Amino acid sequence: MPGVRGQFTTAMAAYTRPYPPTLDGLPNELKLLVFLHTPIKGLLNCRATNRNIKAFLDDPKNRERLARRRISARLGDFDRICDEVIRAVSELPFLDALKVFLDHRGIQQAEEDRQDDAHAFAARRLAHTGNTDEDDLDDMTNLVRQFIYLHLRNNEPHLLGGIGRIEVNMVDFMALAEARGRRLGFSLAEIRGMVDKIVRTSGGFIQGRTNRKSRSLDGGFPRIPLTPLHCTGKTRIRQVRFQGFCTVLEMVQLLDVPHIGDGGDFSYYTESTWSYHMLQQSLYGRQLNLFEKAALLEEIGIY
Repeated sequence: MPGVRGQFTTAMAAYTRPYPPTLDGLPNELKLLVFLHTPIKGLLNCRATNRNIKAFLDDPKNRERLARRRISARLGDFDRICDEVIRAVSELPFLDALKVFLDHRGIQQAEEDRQDDAHAFAARRLAHTGNTDEDDLDDMTNLVRQFIYLHLRNNEPHLLGGIGRIEVNMVDFMALAEARGRRLGFSLAEIRGMVDKIVRTSGGFIQGRTNRKSRSLDGGFPRIPLTPLHCTGKTRIRQVRFQGFCTVLEMVQLLDVPHIGDGGDFSYYTESTWSYHMLQQSLYGRQLNLFEKAALLEEIGIY
């Protein structure tokens, strides 16, 4: 009786999978919970095609409650990301800490950006121990640059650009790394072990994405830093705007994002032209409503 079985299966499918799915009849609290985990751009698309969702989202009380919840959740994400990465960079063994830092931040193609990142890592690492010695900061910064160079040389040599075409005497290179390591308190075996791990890890010990545009480029989309990169607590926050950047203080005042301080271990960035232009408009006087702030925060990341 294949025909009867097929009719039964079709009937059961129709019974167990009503189409289209609907939120009608759900309490507002449950609707808010569903919408809380739906990307705002997705909600706006649904609003444009579904009258019930449009009516729900157009209610001022619902919009404010949803926006406040999303803003609170996103600010919590920012705090968590900062805490987790700072703790890892400060407390993990040296090479593991560097891996976490670069996996999170990405690998910069521009040499000056790699210098900035190495400096930021070293400043955070030394600050955790209370070490403010400028010579140690220079040694650790340059040791990190050497490790990044080794990774790129063995896995992504094209990212080195002109530097990659310079013949490097590896004996001298290693002697320099070992000398810097010894001044920082590493044993010879530790330095050689880290170098060996960098060179021998299949696919490279750094898994961060590659950022091919320099931070210094005007409109360096798709990753546009929204705050200047600072490396040490001695650096004061700049109160100027240039080439699409805004200061940490401006971000705090605008969106109540966590104040990550003068140490500036991270910058805010966006991969969205929409959020980039929205932020720039707001910096020059446009007042964002809560829903717009929530949408903007959703597309801003930390690195």
